Amino acid sequence: MGKSKQTTIAEITFTSQKQCVDYTRTLMGNLTVGQKICPAHPDYPFVNALARRHPEFAIKKGSGINYYFYSSPSGYHTPCFHIRRTDGTSIDFSYLTCIRGESNNARSIKLAVLREIIFEDKTKLKSIRFIQSADCWGEITCPVQNWNVSFEKTHADHAEKSFKYLVESFLKLEGLTLEELKIFEDSKGKSLLSDAQLEIRWLCYHRKEARITLVSEAANLNRPPFSKRALTPKESQLTFGFKAIDLGLAPPKEVIRRRRATYEAEQLEFEF
Repeated sequence: MGKSKQTTIAEITFTSQKQCVDYTRTLMGNLTVGQKICPAHPDYPFVNALARRHPEFAIKKGSGINYYFYSSPSGYHTPCFHIRRTDGTSIDFSYLTCIRGESNNARSIKLAVLREIIFEDKTKLKSIRFIQSADCWGEITCPVQNWNVSFEKTHADHAEKSFKYLVESFLKLEGLTLEELKIFEDSKGKSLLSDAQLEIRWLCYHRKEARITLVSEAANLNRPPFSKRALTPKESQLTFGFKAIDLGLAPPKEVIRRRRATYEAEQLEFEF
């Protein structure tokens, strides 16, 4: 039998992960489906601290956290925690993933940083292409499940080449492996690649090679893992590349400059 792993979340210390899981399940059992967990809610500090342990929290939080809520994801019956972002979109997260401490997994953290670099591009593509493709009710037809979905329930999913395939291909061109990729945190807790020029090259590579399909949240979350695959005719109709002119994308150097603004400002302050 393995040793118990002590876990502390929101100043509550659990002697084992099982104790933490039991505590969280009891908390969830006292919530009603659809209930909001706003900053004034007594359970907000715990849920907020729990969410921040997720290995892809930087992606989960997106534009920022408005509040949390307890609900069932599309296509599922079991309710779980969700984040309602400041831009109106929402996404679920697994409390078990958070508790198990997978946020300490260096590989997951590095992938999350690479996802965060392309987040602005993907968000803009989704917004513009959704508006162009939506019907008079403000919905699109998911090419996988063939049902109508709103903007909030639509995911921008990598098509033809998966995100991980693109990462591996890019790093191979750079003569690197994911394990060799170096990251650090600025004073605000934002994770950055140690090499700013590498961030710029990754963003440029992704714009050139990636294609994105608009699908329902449920279709994206239920899609089996893949490296490369062919698109169906329906998927092709809602699959787009990153054409900077059409999307009004900011130059890569400007995107990365904004990402690193806090760090760069602190370096200048230190120099003077």
